[in-house]
Amino acid sequence: MSSSLAVANEFIKKAQAEGNHSLTNMKLQKLVYITHGFALAVHDKPLLDKEDVYAWQFGPVIKDLYDRLRFYGSGEVTQFLPAPHEVTDSSELELIDAVWQGYGHHSAYALSAVTHEPNTPWTNTWNETRFGVISNNMIRDHYKQILNEH
Repeated sequence: MSSSLAVANEFIKKAQAEGNHSLTNMKLQKLVYITHGFALAVHDKPLLDKEDVYAWQFGPVIKDLYDRLRFYGSGEVTQFLPAPHEVTDSSELELIDAVWQGYGHHSAYALSAVTHEPNTPWTNTWNETRFGVISNNMIRDHYKQILNEH
């Protein structure tokens, strides 16, 4: 398992290497959340170590990641985050790469729209308990369904 900050740093590395992607707080939140979802679906274990995902107004949010990025506002994240360690697990790095390939070209608002679709974990949690924790079981089941459909 990794921290949301370490996972976000992997996406920052990818964006910098390609030089044509802008990452904002919102976009990083969505990319880390989607990677967490696929980790639950594929490996049946969380990607994020001891971090909950919350249903906030603009979608799924990991609080520690949000707190580290909020001073950027809606602007581009330009620096690496002070993560306790790097992502070293090869299966986690493969998931991060797959999410980057599949979702990295989308805007923050397009990714937010994906997480706000009907019957997604965010929508179901938001409708029941605004700002509540989105359960890993709900996230896992949703991403397993996505994998089964593709």
